[in-house]
Amino acid sequence: MSRVQLRPFLLLALGASTLFATGCQTQPRIAGARVKVQPEGRLASVNPSDIAIAPVEVVAPSAAIPTEALRRSAGGFLPRKRYSPLRLENVDNAMVGTEPASYRAGALREDAVLELTVHAWDASLWGVRRTLTVDVEARFVEPGRASGAPLWTGRLSQRFDFTGLERGASDDGTLLQLACDQIMAELLAPLPARDIAVGPRSAFN
Repeated sequence: MSRVQLRPFLLLALGASTLFATGCQTQPRIAGARVKVQPEGRLASVNPSDIAIAPVEVVAPSAAIPTEALRRSAGGFLPRKRYSPLRLENVDNAMVGTEPASYRAGALREDAVLELTVHAWDASLWGVRRTLTVDVEARFVEPGRASGAPLWTGRLSQRFDFTGLERGASDDGTLLQLACDQIMAELLAPLPARDIAVGPRSAFN
């Protein structure tokens, strides 16, 4: 029986192609990998359930920052981590003071307050390339300790490309809401999930 012999240069070529294919395999993207999370706070020990989403704070004012869309996106994401966001209308009705009005923590007997801050929002290429460059932060605080250390903090500075979302959007407003959904999903991805087997341990319970 004759045997097929492979020449040395052919063996080298096959080996090189195998290494090339292995090296070119795309690594899976980890959601929230670029979020800077402060040293772990007391979120796990407090284990809040009901979350009030405060009005968005804008540090560096820019034209047309979709603050309400960001709040809606945060409220839509929190259930993925087993938290229960309170209705934004109820939070807004509990706000006090004149412009800018603020939410009085604990007014709705929530377990924690989610504070969102926009440090930077560059939409200069939104109309041309559907890209946004943002610097956003999320902080969870206890109502009774609003001035103390936060339960959890995450901050994300990133450029987003949303051209792939255009097909699913009927208008620019819908596209912007989808963009905010993706930004909040990225920012809150590292947020620890709530332990539903244990009740909240906030100062109001």
